[in-house]
Amino acid sequence: MQLATVGSVEIASIVDTNFSFPGAEIYPDAGEGLADALPTDGALAMICTCAVLRADGKTILVDTGLGPGGEGGLLPGLAEAGIRHDEVDLVVFTHLHGDHTGWNVDRTTGQPRFARARYHIPEADWRFFRDQGGDNWDTMLAPLEQAGVVDLFSSEQSLGPSLTLLPTPGHTPGHTSIAIASGGEQGYVLGDVVVAEPSLNEPDWAVMFDSDNTQAATTRRQVIERLVESGELVVASHLPEQGLGRLARIDGRVVWMPKPD
Repeated sequence: MQLATVGSVEIASIVDTNFSFPGAEIYPDAGEGLADALPTDGALAMICTCAVLRADGKTILVDTGLGPGGEGGLLPGLAEAGIRHDEVDLVVFTHLHGDHTGWNVDRTTGQPRFARARYHIPEADWRFFRDQGGDNWDTMLAPLEQAGVVDLFSSEQSLGPSLTLLPTPGHTPGHTSIAIASGGEQGYVLGDVVVAEPSLNEPDWAVMFDSDNTQAATTRRQVIERLVESGELVVASHLPEQGLGRLARIDGRVVWMPKPD
């Protein structure tokens, strides 16, 4: 777990699991330039993080990780941060891929794990994944609807004075980021706009996980430029070391600068 603040907003970034993918699978059409962007073994180490935002009198969990099928770091991370399950007021999803929904539901009881919370979900993703069906829908999403805890949103929306939901589509139809503004400082919950560091300098490379490669590339370019120019704190789902850092342009290249422990 790693802690940070943006003005009065307190942030805890919690790694739920670690995994790796062959770079050639993530970037199937990158061509010869890919080798120079990868480690010598060709694999990209990735993390899967969730974030807790304490803002405007609310405790907000952003995404719920891969769940019991991974290393399971979210639940002990919440305990380490002193956050009980019944303290979470709102669960907000950047999107509904299975590595962001894995702790939604207690598999023993079939009930929402964060029982007090409303689950705030991009409507375009809800419809997209409902139509696809499958295990993620059946076990981690449909039970939320059955419990009556789902709130859908479809556009830019304020969660309070400090937090604004921003549509950043492409990775999924309803992918959403969160802008943080407090005390003259800024932060940005990136989600999967950028899933791996090679995309920082090759935003047009198609990514295997994106539902719409053209839209995803457009969103990446816009968001990367914003974050480089602002230098604001970034909360990222899959970038090292624990998902907190900043983007900077050094010698003409965009680099990810992890927040020191």
